[in-house]
Amino acid sequence: MTYAVHLRAVQQVPSVFDVDLPVFDDRPVCSGEFRGSVFILDEQGIQQAVAPWPVPTDEEADVTLQRLGLERLTTWEHDEFGRRTAHVTPIRTGADRSDRWPPQQLQTIG
Repeated sequence: MTYAVHLRAVQQVPSVFDVDLPVFDDRPVCSGEFRGSVFILDEQGIQQAVAPWPVPTDEEADVTLQRLGLERLTTWEHDEFGRRTAHVTPIRTGADRSDRWPPQQLQTIG
């Protein structure tokens, strides 16, 4: 499938490293200690935006995308690095049918 805007969202959990054995954290999800983020990559793999991801679920990652003005086009799947990723696109409203990502809604890097 071809998309007008080539953006990919990535769920990032900074405290979890890619290892052969499963990693389990004994802290409850509701403990408030989870510090994940969702970041957006362009078609060259350059990070364009990042936002906090407060609860480690796909549903909360979707809410984070909405805060960035984006919506998910594909299911969350693991990439070659073990990260959960999905294709995303700008949210298109009735008056705004452009394929431009609204920069005023982004938390940009740099």
